[in-house]
Amino acid sequence: MTRSDDNLGIETNDSDMPPYPYGPRQFFKQADTGLYGSSEIQFGNKISKGRNKGKTRRTWHPNVKLETVHSDALGRDLTLKITHACMRTIKKCGGLDQYLLGDKPARIKELGLLGWRLRWKIMNSPAMQQKYEAERANMGLPTHSYVAEPYDIVKVKPGFLEEVRAEQSNAWEKLREKDARFRSHIQRQWNRHDGVPWRIHPIVDAVPDISTPSEDSEYLNTSGQSGASSQANTLSDVKLDPLAERPEYGSALG
Repeated sequence: MTRSDDNLGIETNDSDMPPYPYGPRQFFKQADTGLYGSSEIQFGNKISKGRNKGKTRRTWHPNVKLETVHSDALGRDLTLKITHACMRTIKKCGGLDQYLLGDKPARIKELGLLGWRLRWKIMNSPAMQQKYEAERANMGLPTHSYVAEPYDIVKVKPGFLEEVRAEQSNAWEKLREKDARFRSHIQRQWNRHDGVPWRIHPIVDAVPDISTPSEDSEYLNTSGQSGASSQANTLSDVKLDPLAERPEYGSALG
């Protein structure tokens, strides 16, 4: 953890923060300790124009300065190492927050590790959360978000479990409608050459409880067949086999 991180109160081992997509810099690692943009150290030659024409190796360092910039989301001033070119970009964007919250790939790539941590810090600030909630309300979306909170904290909030159960009920209702349309299509469009109607496994009427084994699983376990071939043969028979040809699956089909 660098000194800038200590002053800003940013933890490098934050488990909730997503990893930086471009990773740490392989060359000129100093750029990860500030906002350097795309500036890096450059190497070249100094060409003499006098009588003794020759070349002298030299380096060009970025124009880095300690700048104090204000963050509206965090509500305080931050002293960072910023290059002159990056400072011009921050002023053009309208401030530090607007610069860090840019969503273009080129902007994300030039942030570096420190800029990525600052971006995460600003996005989770109370001021930005209120702004996001107002934008979601204008768009007609739910005004709450549980993305940045662990499940152990969210599940104790009032109304959360009821909302989850309602979403699950709606999902199962849509699944039943699709099942009804599929059954109707099979009965109207698919005709067997022997005239025997197809028997389709019915969809469950309630949300299954994965903690207790179902009758189908008990039947498959006690069918006397072995391994994956038993399950594959049973599923293929249940899906599209006529009732008259498979009477032994009557207990499993219900």
